Amino acid sequence: MGNPSKTRGILAVRADASEPKAILTQLTKAFEDFKAANDERLAGKADVVIDTKVDAINASVTDLQVKLEEISKATIDAKAAEDRMTEMEKLMGRIKGGGNGDDGRDVKAEAAIFLSGKQGVEAAKVDAADVEAYAGYTAQFSEFLRRGDRANAVQAAMSVGSDPDGGYWVPTQMSNDMKTRLFETSAMRSVASVMTITTDSVKFPTDTNTGTSGGWVGEVASRPVTGTPQMGEQTIYVHEQYASPSVTQKLLDMATVNVDAWLQGKITDIMSRTENTAFVTGNGVGQPRGFLDYNGAAVTTADASRSWGVLQYIVTGASAGFSTLSGIPGASDADPLINTIAATKPEYRGGARWACSRATEAILRKLKDGDGRYIVGMGDVRDNATGFGMFGYSITTMEDMPAVAANSFSLAFGNFNVGYQIVDGRGFRTLRDPFTAKPYVIFYTTKWTGGDVVNFDAIKLVKFGTS
Repeated sequence: MGNPSKTRGILAVRADASEPKAILTQLTKAFEDFKAANDERLAGKADVVIDTKVDAINASVTDLQVKLEEISKATIDAKAAEDRMTEMEKLMGRIKGGGNGDDGRDVKAEAAIFLSGKQGVEAAKVDAADVEAYAGYTAQFSEFLRRGDRANAVQAAMSVGSDPDGGYWVPTQMSNDMKTRLFETSAMRSVASVMTITTDSVKFPTDTNTGTSGGWVGEVASRPVTGTPQMGEQTIYVHEQYASPSVTQKLLDMATVNVDAWLQGKITDIMSRTENTAFVTGNGVGQPRGFLDYNGAAVTTADASRSWGVLQYIVTGASAGFSTLSGIPGASDADPLINTIAATKPEYRGGARWACSRATEAILRKLKDGDGRYIVGMGDVRDNATGFGMFGYSITTMEDMPAVAANSFSLAFGNFNVGYQIVDGRGFRTLRDPFTAKPYVIFYTTKWTGGDVVNFDAIKLVKFGTS
């Protein structure tokens, strides 16, 4: 049957496969090889070698998925970086000119946007936006990151962005870049609804129940008062999250690093991981509330009779797995997955997707239905999907979801754009700290973010259990 270690080596991802089309071709072939090997295992030829081979190919499929996503993201990032550089050059040109740029964008408008975020008012209500101060602040911000208090000109320019406690608001251009990169990096930001506010919270009206029809009546029959629809209110608060990257003062002095770009990268990496976890599993106390935090109160009741504020779940029918079907080797009862789709209202299915970790997806790839067909198939690489889909809906990787275990909620389905709301507060703020960890300079950066489920009919959970 072959040497398992040798088989693993053959199936390893090629380091020189750098083109998305080449990776996709390898992924397609690996998936077909996986199905063939798994069919062999299910046909009664299972042994240690076959099991190892199946697991090896399955792992290779996952590796290729990751590689394809990384290359695709790198391509997007390169284009975004080029666009940001072009925009920065245009911005610098507009600032030097003291007015509008060749592309027609207004520096005063950008200054108003910046000051509106700092003052917590609408841009249209900002009085006498100081364009010169804003231009000086933007131009000198990188110098502030490098040198701190050692340049009076920097401090003078910084006055427009300074808080009394020594913090500085990150200039509009750089702040927008970081938000863009957070959106590109974070799976939940890519699939959920995102809005920005200038207060500490936002309120959403909720339709907590419906009115009652009085039924059909005759021409002169009495018409008693019927039930009246009631509206509720849900508040999403923004919470402070932070990043605290550091770099040596010598490195800053020697000017061997682009501090702006370095800071953006570090903040994006730290905050995206922090946010992803909170949007999925956060408990809502000092942080966003994740959709999985509702699993403790989730019920099997359908939308029509379930209380608002409670998610519905569907059981797989077996602890830590799916029920098996007789007659076809390896066949699993796929009805719970189909029932999950059916439990979702038709108006939400158009933008719906599956969400799970890579480990859970690897398990799903092995499943067959009662007709002997694999439940998971190749799909389009789009909308942060992994390239695989299940019953026509893409699978999105959310590594913060738990691995499959007894009674675990390891799979979700729904329209997250309708069901989950992310709320961003007033941009980024940076405090330069050269004292706490000498010789390192700490860039303590904060941002306000909140999140919660806002439509409890649009997201369904799958429980790997029997009840």
